[in-house]
Amino acid sequence: MPGDTGWSWSITAPDQIRSTPSGTIFPNSSVQYRPITVLSGKTIQVSYYPAAGRPGQISLVHGEIDNQKRKQLRRFLNTLTPAYLASGATHATRHPAYARRIALALEAWAKHVPDYFLTEKGGPTLVDATGFTRFTKDLQRASNHNGLAHEWQDDERRAFDAICDSPALRELSAQRGYDVRQHIAHGLFLNIGGYLVDRVPIPVAIATNLSGSFTVLAKVATVLNRPDYITWMGDYLDATIRRKLTRDGTTSC
Repeated sequence: MPGDTGWSWSITAPDQIRSTPSGTIFPNSSVQYRPITVLSGKTIQVSYYPAAGRPGQISLVHGEIDNQKRKQLRRFLNTLTPAYLASGATHATRHPAYARRIALALEAWAKHVPDYFLTEKGGPTLVDATGFTRFTKDLQRASNHNGLAHEWQDDERRAFDAICDSPALRELSAQRGYDVRQHIAHGLFLNIGGYLVDRVPIPVAIATNLSGSFTVLAKVATVLNRPDYITWMGDYLDATIRRKLTRDGTTSC
């Protein structure tokens, strides 16, 4: 909205957001949609609003709503995970309700990750994935800025690691009629891991000075036994450390 400078989101109304200082609530009737192909091969409808004061540009308001919801989900996971681990010495003695809540959250999350859409680095320009193979520059899918910097965090990895052998997860799989552990592993962690390893060349990966996503990649590799991720990490570290390529304005020593 003209003159507005930020967003206000509340857990009490998680599916909407308020533009400040005008107080305009989104979503509203001025929403528009644009079809875009995503890496899963599907064509989805991305909702957007015309950006105030920037003719021809768009504002991905629903993306910011989802970003805020994901932040809150991580806060919940960071409460549930230590509570579960502290509730007993083994999976057999730990409180199953904590593990079940974590499993339900990760199960739902894993349904959506394959259909995340691509944008240009640090902006709302949509990138169609038709015929897309590998990056030639920084793009982003789950980051809220700066390319690959925030595709995932260690919060969700710790939560999954804590419950992946729990009876609660096996019980949920029996109720669902499919392997929920495999669904989470493939839909969330291996989808993002494959996105990085299979589509991001090392020269593009080392262009950012924020390497959090690659740290998580190495940890996911240990949880899910993916030596190919470690091979990619070896090449990444070779480029950033041994070969002393310029990174963050300096060379490694």
